[in-house]
Amino acid sequence: CSYGQTTVEPASYPSMIAPGVVDVQLDIPLEGNTGADDYTLETVRNAAVDKLIAAGIPYDDYDSVNFVIYGCSPKKCPWGAYSAVNGWYAMFKGQYVTFSPIQMHVYGHQIGLYNSNSIITGRDISSGDMTCIMGSP
Repeated sequence: CSYGQTTVEPASYPSMIAPGVVDVQLDIPLEGNTGADDYTLETVRNAAVDKLIAAGIPYDDYDSVNFVIYGCSPKKCPWGAYSAVNGWYAMFKGQYVTFSPIQMHVYGHQIGLYNSNSIITGRDISSGDMTCIMGSP
């Protein structure tokens, strides 16, 4: 549907358990590092990136890198997924990575879309529009 403008190609390296999939254990606590913004997720993201580098995977060769964290309770991770607008990575909480509407919403942020219920004028202001996949849940 993109007429060749978007291509999704999973990476393939010997350290991957399946094309595009690397399983790593992070030796950091999730508590205090899992707020729904780029700053507080930075610790988790950096720990995962360090593991990718150690496995010989050049993560910076890709436009989109997705991380999935498990074992994060709703109190510690009050979100299903996160990505900054025009960001290079997304963070999913457990089973939320399997929900295609959430994947589509997050990828929308990665390609530059804001939430459809927001008017951007230096700050987010709710417009109430929840009619498309970019409507904020």
